[in-house]
Amino acid sequence: MSQPFVVTIPLKLDGPNYRGWAFSVQTVLRGLGLADHLTDYPPVDESKDGSGATTVKAWLTDDGRVMSAIVTSMNQSLIMSLSSLETAKVMWSYLQKRYVQDSGALLHTLMQQIHILEQGDMSIDDYYSAFDHLMGPLMSMVPWCTAAAGCPTPTFIENFFTYRFVMGVRPEFESI
Repeated sequence: MSQPFVVTIPLKLDGPNYRGWAFSVQTVLRGLGLADHLTDYPPVDESKDGSGATTVKAWLTDDGRVMSAIVTSMNQSLIMSLSSLETAKVMWSYLQKRYVQDSGALLHTLMQQIHILEQGDMSIDDYYSAFDHLMGPLMSMVPWCTAAAGCPTPTFIENFFTYRFVMGVRPEFESI
């Protein structure tokens, strides 16, 4: 008997790290050819003789693996919120709605925190991590064109946040 095929996600979802966790899930599943389970519903056997049942069964088995990967990559306290959801697509949509908020209050809070963030006693790596931790939720709220998405030049918002990051570094880094 062969070993069961297990999908392992390297990051545990704890709520605030949704953006990084979602990227990890999508990347791992894309590499395994299973990313479509996050966006597609199960196929339906429309054959009159039931010949498509094997395809449906294989898809459902793979969907179960994706669901298992999602559940096992979450903190235990979050798992039960998924108990009534029956496909990976429905789980994915639920988590996205829960953790990617388009909220004026959240936007205000993030902008305040970015405004007051300065390097201070932090190393440049720690400062960058703190800045990136705030930027992740903010970036997920704003649909925009980025250089990574094929825009030829940086947008105003990309330049703004680059300058905002630089404004927070200690004076010894200003010349760089």
